[in-house]
Amino acid sequence: MAGTEFTTTVLVQLCTERTRDLAPGATYFADMATTEWLSSSSLWFVVIPKTLDGVDSVAVCGIGGTQEAPVVALAGESVPSGVADVRQELLAGAPGGES
Repeated sequence: MAGTEFTTTVLVQLCTERTRDLAPGATYFADMATTEWLSSSSLWFVVIPKTLDGVDSVAVCGIGGTQEAPVVALAGESVPSGVADVRQELLAGAPGGES
């Protein structure tokens, strides 16, 4: 892959920026975020826990490309129990947007 590899910090920032409009008042817990390289789809799977008005959810993103030219294939939100389903969609190469 040409270009600079993503850092966890950059992946979390990109995902936060792309999902902030879905819940503008949400509190994101970047220190609890997870990232996973999905080699079969050439995407980083990013999950960031967040809360809004006492309700827990997660921001989820599928990010490819390079740090200089990121490609966000999926940006949405899910209930925590839906993370595995979103991951499977990305592995299958069929990002579905919001879940």
